Amino acid sequence: MDLYVEDRLYQGRLTVEFDSKKNFVLRAGNEFFRNHTLISGQVPQDELDLNPNAPTDPVTTNYMSNRAAQFIELQFPTPLGFHLTPGVRGEYESISKEYIVDPRISLIYPLTTSANLTAAWGIYHQYPEPRYYDPYIGNPQLSIMILISGIRSCRP
Repeated sequence: MDLYVEDRLYQGRLTVEFDSKKNFVLRAGNEFFRNHTLISGQVPQDELDLNPNAPTDPVTTNYMSNRAAQFIELQFPTPLGFHLTPGVRGEYESISKEYIVDPRISLIYPLTTSANLTAAWGIYHQYPEPRYYDPYIGNPQLSIMILISGIRSCRP
């Protein structure tokens, strides 16, 4: 297999944050991503044939993927000293033509003035890079859902 692959990613983000006097913090924003992938070269006609002189087929693909996302979250204190932050993120991806809405929530508990205990839960979608939709070098049937949870201690 003799392939030339060129990936280019362009992205932008705009976030707005509003702090109230009662320790409420509202964050919202938009993100835009453009991923451009160009693939050209030769692939073996028989993918199991490893001979360098095996017959090949030319491959030329040009993929462009656009993603637009929006998010909003509200952080506020709770009576037990925790800071709760529920939120939601929506994202559209141009190759799959899907709009996905993912819920998120995090909980922060200040242990000391310099350390916090954090727990977070959310549903996250990660779309494949455009080249993975290519039938020669990728898999157009990839699954896109990931579930992440965790706890961490950090120092500001």
